[in-house]
Amino acid sequence: MIIQNKGKYTYNIGARIIPGANNLEGSDIEAYKSAVKLPLNAALVKDGTIVQEAEDITQMNVGKAGDLIGDTWDLQVLEQFQEKEEASKDPRSTVIKAIEKQVESIVNPPDDERLNNNGDENPPE
Repeated sequence: MIIQNKGKYTYNIGARIIPGANNLEGSDIEAYKSAVKLPLNAALVKDGTIVQEAEDITQMNVGKAGDLIGDTWDLQVLEQFQEKEEASKDPRSTVIKAIEKQVESIVNPPDDERLNNNGDENPPE
């Protein structure tokens, strides 16, 4: 089950929900479904901070999948999305390319977004 956290903070709603896409599996799904009924968690869903997107990436249209991928910073989740998409009976090349592009931007960010502290405890000023 794909849960998107559109907020800035990590929430524990039966499972750890970090900002961006979260791919819940197994017992985490049941724990989420139970915990999301609690008033504070339900408020996060009502205001759109936490959104249940789909069971998996293959059930989403290309546009929505692309938006979700662009908001995903967890390499493991991106890998799971790619595996699901490639294993589907009709893999979508645009979704696979979007995943690969997002992985590349995380693994090799542009030079102006890199933090170079040369192993020091504190980054340069």
